[in-house]
Amino acid sequence: MYNLLVAGDKSAWNSSEFAFDKSRFGEYTSSSLNFKNPLNADDIEKLKFIPSLFMHEGQEGYAKLGHIKLLKERRSTIFIEINFLKNIFSKKLTNQGIWKARKRLDIDDFEFMRTHWAVKDENLFNILCDHKIISKPWYRKLEHNSSPNDKLTLDHTKKLDSVYVRDIWEKTLERRRVDPEGAITTARTLLEAVCKYVLDDLEIAYTSATDLHKLYKLTSKGLNIAPSQHTEEVFKQILGGCVAVIEGMGSLRNRISDAHGQGKSPVKPALRHAELAVNLSGAMASFLVATWEARKSGDYDK
Repeated sequence: MYNLLVAGDKSAWNSSEFAFDKSRFGEYTSSSLNFKNPLNADDIEKLKFIPSLFMHEGQEGYAKLGHIKLLKERRSTIFIEINFLKNIFSKKLTNQGIWKARKRLDIDDFEFMRTHWAVKDENLFNILCDHKIISKPWYRKLEHNSSPNDKLTLDHTKKLDSVYVRDIWEKTLERRRVDPEGAITTARTLLEAVCKYVLDDLEIAYTSATDLHKLYKLTSKGLNIAPSQHTEEVFKQILGGCVAVIEGMGSLRNRISDAHGQGKSPVKPALRHAELAVNLSGAMASFLVATWEARKSGDYDK
């Protein structure tokens, strides 16, 4: 899945900030994707997770790739801040190149002549890689430099009937080595999404304002993995460590991710910080899903 933003203003993507006409959002977007106008909080998070293709109208000129790191609805516009991706292209990203790939990208001919914001249910990076626009070594980093935990978490998220959760994990892996700040943000969101999925299945109530710490507290109690529910010291210690991981993920995201604005001396995460956040969130997500699955199947030692 990806965002397609086409603008008639030739200076539109010269800076990392842009205000898009709200009435043009959702054009050429499949109704099955269920994006509403105005957007709800979940829609905004989804739009920030998926990659974005930024173009100008017409078949000439250059385009850009990136992620939306901030999205705010205003009275008549949607204001966005963009993190453009660099050093991933094997050749210039042009409208002409996108035109040649338009069928696979699900872009209609007239979309090249219309200012609009569409959401497409296609794998943008994979298609551009096939068309030799994105550098294959960059794209294949996800495969060559993946860890056993990456695949394990993907296998576990597939057991949840949620495309959204799987998309978050795949997006987290995509960002890990090229966008550390974004990877930390999505790593936490993965945990929030898994907790909410489990809580919904267990019919345990929460609100949109419930933060990650409280979501995990509810989830762990529902799955009988809260430290207070066990008497064995070793299990209390391990499960208490899980709580510490959750608290640390929240603090790390608030401190050095792209989820919040920073002051005059922003703290920039290194790749190792992103690796840590992604690996921790993946391990915790896998543990939660495995525990939830065991509980549903009855293969669970109370």
